[in-house]
Amino acid sequence: MLNIIVVKYLLNCIVIGIISLFVVSSCIDKKYDWANLDKSGVIKIPPVPLGSLDTIYLSGLPQGERPWGVPIPDFSIVKTDTMRNLFEGNAVKNFFFEGASTVEIASDVDIYIAIKGITIDLYLSIIDRDGQRNENVVIPKQSLTTVKNQKLSIQIASQYMRYMQEAKDLQYTIVLSSDDGSVWIGKNDYIYLRDAIIKTGGFYYEL
Repeated sequence: MLNIIVVKYLLNCIVIGIISLFVVSSCIDKKYDWANLDKSGVIKIPPVPLGSLDTIYLSGLPQGERPWGVPIPDFSIVKTDTMRNLFEGNAVKNFFFEGASTVEIASDVDIYIAIKGITIDLYLSIIDRDGQRNENVVIPKQSLTTVKNQKLSIQIASQYMRYMQEAKDLQYTIVLSSDDGSVWIGKNDYIYLRDAIIKTGGFYYEL
């Protein structure tokens, strides 16, 4: 069974730090003027307390229904789960509004799986408030390897922002497969996401 602990960042009270000659941080208790941000510099919004993604541990075999539109080779191990309420109202309003530039979710990834020669593919889908998959938003598949310090880049392109107004959850599907059909995972195998940030325009914030 794969477990993931995702502690949601709090957008209603964001700590903002501007990197120049010094860093100033404060808790914003009013609406921030996102439309008039100075994007010529680098603006960093540090994580709020408990804002992090934790280790994903892999073990066992898949259960449940076949994921939407995900190609699954024979002799694969598959896990699908959902990050609930990732796109809450303020996130859509401030970062995924129509006309916004491409939004990137970037992270460093460490993977340890004892068996060699497997392929690891990550598929992501937007789930709307009605619980249905948003087929208008296409997120490219991510292919990973069993090494440390690799980069994960999830991009939601600008042309899809008009379809993000009802977005609520992010569904992920991890498919592990092998050309020779030898796939197994143990209790010590894991995928570790760290230093996750969301970047858009000239600024970014950390998860």
